[in-house]
Amino acid sequence: MEFSHVGDVLHPSPDDVEAAVRAAGTNTGEEVLEAARRKKMSFVRRQLAPEASRRVDAALSEEFIGAPGWRVEVVQARQVCGGPLWCVSSGGKGLVACGGSDGVVRVATLGTFERAERWRLNRDSALSDVQLLEGHEGAVFDCAFSRAEDKKKTTLVTVSADATARLWTGWEGDPRLSPGLIFAHGQGVCCCAWLGGESFVTGGFDRNIRVWHIPDRKATAWAHLNDAVTAVGCRASDGPGAPARLGVGTRGGQVFVYKSRDHTHVECDEMVLGTMRSGAFNEAERCGAAGIRAHSNALQGIVAGSAKPKKKGGGFFSKLFKPRKKTADLQAESEARAAEFLSGTDEDTKVEEQDTDSEGDDSSEDGDLQEIEQTDKVASVESVKYRASSISFPREDGLLCCANNGEPALYDAMNPQKDAQTTFRGGVRSVVGCGVSADETGTFCVGGSETGQILAWRLPDVGTSKPEALPLEIDVKARNARIAAVTAVAFVPSESASATLDAKVLKATYDNTGACLIVATDYSGRLLVAQREPGDAHAEGVDTLPTPPPSATKAKKKRPSLPGQAYVEEE
Repeated sequence: MEFSHVGDVLHPSPDDVEAAVRAAGTNTGEEVLEAARRKKMSFVRRQLAPEASRRVDAALSEEFIGAPGWRVEVVQARQVCGGPLWCVSSGGKGLVACGGSDGVVRVATLGTFERAERWRLNRDSALSDVQLLEGHEGAVFDCAFSRAEDKKKTTLVTVSADATARLWTGWEGDPRLSPGLIFAHGQGVCCCAWLGGESFVTGGFDRNIRVWHIPDRKATAWAHLNDAVTAVGCRASDGPGAPARLGVGTRGGQVFVYKSRDHTHVECDEMVLGTMRSGAFNEAERCGAAGIRAHSNALQGIVAGSAKPKKKGGGFFSKLFKPRKKTADLQAESEARAAEFLSGTDEDTKVEEQDTDSEGDDSSEDGDLQEIEQTDKVASVESVKYRASSISFPREDGLLCCANNGEPALYDAMNPQKDAQTTFRGGVRSVVGCGVSADETGTFCVGGSETGQILAWRLPDVGTSKPEALPLEIDVKARNARIAAVTAVAFVPSESASATLDAKVLKATYDNTGACLIVATDYSGRLLVAQREPGDAHAEGVDTLPTPPPSATKAKKKRPSLPGQAYVEEE
């Protein structure tokens, strides 16, 4: 299958990606650990005092969370696309969906395996019955399966550069998905996430996030930002009266947390200050995070923090004696901007049925929305240098964020304005947008690297004092691949994993069924399935760091550098 990709509005051209990856280096776990060791102990102390090296290693073990003691093998790597794949999602009933540069969504089924050995699965039999979902007219940037507890129905949402979000539905007894509703936007859509069983959130280049309610067939809540929305993550309500939480990331690297009491409400709650690059704080203050609640008859809600930047000009005295506006006038202006934004959103928001006979053949009236100017552009390296690539809530007290040119970080979801609790070291993320995702229990997380590895980290326990985590690196480089980046990684849910493997054997071997199978996509267009070894076959290990290899130099005596210093023998 010949590779064909020239870049898109969210990803630079392959030449730019290759140059950026080459400039970023490797940044392996061993390099991270060695850099930390060198920082703690000078060269002279390493040469003259071997016992000091052991003390430093013991001190590092108190600062780093050790990598998971897994053994992971790639079960199958299947070429499904002639260009890069940008997203992957695993849902119930063993379904795995991925989308990429050609605008086609692939949905594969994880087969039921017979074990060839005690824990290894048969190769080349993981992915079967690959279905092609056609209809998008641009690159597919994100996809997500609904987590609703409906065993009779499977729902998939996909978003694309063609300014649409599409629903695909499957029913019990038939694993194949059929087209459903189309949700049109003003510009390209970059990300999506499910807020509940009947509501999902989208964000894109129109700088808005929208909460779509499927029974109402329309967007019932909006939020407006000052930059393109490139990542969104949701956590459903944890109980009666508790609001759902939304994490929103922008192309400039800013991250915000929103609250949502229901599908008609969204309100800006906190700004994640730890994700701010230098010089971006003032931009974030002018973000204009609008919380708007829409009803059929009236507009309720206010715009929070939507003040426009001050215009330059005017002397000192003109500013000093400038009359201040009354609170009522400010409130009126805020409501006027909200009403103007809402009216503009209604014009750009349309819902229509997908035609099953003519796939993707939209009418000229609504098709004009998809012919946007940004679809034909190719992103530059500078425009996506800091873009947020993934946001998720692995557990109630955690907010997991990842962006280009930065390390994935875990923040306190209740106090996101504080510094990151833990930073996950290792891997290269420069321009492609390799994100991270966590398992169902919030114990582990996995991510991709532009150097061709799947990375796995152990999430810290609540109240841990270890600020950094080392990765487990799984090499999945494609042969003769010009760019070996792993673009998206996700755990297979425990429901699908139990259906794929023998449930009785799983109970006896795997301590966490939600972290036994991993699916991933890469820049060369492959869909990969990996399996980790059970805990009884290979111990997971504890939070200890790998011991450095013994020195290859021959033992020799050195002269004392100070009067009265004893000779030190190196082994």
